[in-house]
Order: sequence, then C-alpha cells, then structure tokens
Amino acid sequence: MDSIIFDVDGTLWDSTAACAQAWNEAILRETGKSMNFTEHTLKSLFGRLLPDIAKVIFPDCTTERQLYLIDLCCQEEHRALLEQCAPLYPNLEDTLQKLSEKYRLFIVSNCQLGYIEVFLQSCYLGKYFSGHLCPGDTDNV
Repeated sequence: MDSIIFDVDGTLWDSTAACAQAWNEAILRETGKSMNFTEHTLKSLFGRLLPDIAKVIFPDCTTERQLYLIDLCCQEEHRALLEQCAPLYPNLEDTLQKLSEKYRLFIVSNCQLGYIEVFLQSCYLGKYFSGHLCPGDTDNV
C-alpha cells in the first residue's frame, strides 16, 4: 500500500452544525422562509449528490429552482467555513503528519465543487494531501 484516500465529512471534520446554520440563513435570505435545518437533518442528507439533496429539501420547486437554492446554500456554507473552521476530529493533524511520512494522502468526496478546497484552507492541513477529487472536478455534478 502506498496511498490512503480520505472522505471529508465524518472522517476529517464535522461541519454539519456550521452548514445547517449557513443553509438556514441562505434560504431565509432568499425566500423569507425558515427551513430549520439541523445537524441531524444534514447528516441524513450528506453523502448524496447535491441535485439529489435539493430534490429532497425543495420538493415543491422546479429542478432549476432546486439547483439554484442548493447552490446558494453551498456558497453560504463555504463562506461560513472559511470564517470558522468546523471541528476537526481529535488528533487529526498528528495522525495526518505521521501517515504522510509513509503514505501519499488524498481526499475523494461526493461533495460540491470547492468544498474540499474550503476544508484545506480553513484548517491549514493541505500540506499533508497530494491531491483531491469531487464530482464537480469532473463535471459529474
């Protein structure tokens, strides 16, 4: 074995609280409606592709509107996570440092385009990873 591949959410950090707050703010600002997303709500949705999440949380909207709203949520989420890093799992940096001495480390996630970069910038752990990939990187949103 020469490499290790990580996911982001639930593996390196837990961003669900920050994301829930950001999504609530984005939807309230855009629609005037309170969605009341919670950590629990997002944990049940994360892991799916964004268009699938949008269908679940905006079922009464057209596909175009669903994608627009989910994009607003993601933009607000990125802004919030860049302002305040989500909680990292215990001893993460020490673990990555030790692993990177022997293995090449990568991130692969089905998150939105830019999310991995937000993680790496927010927590300053990019130096340990050799690369990353998400569906947006391959136009497979």
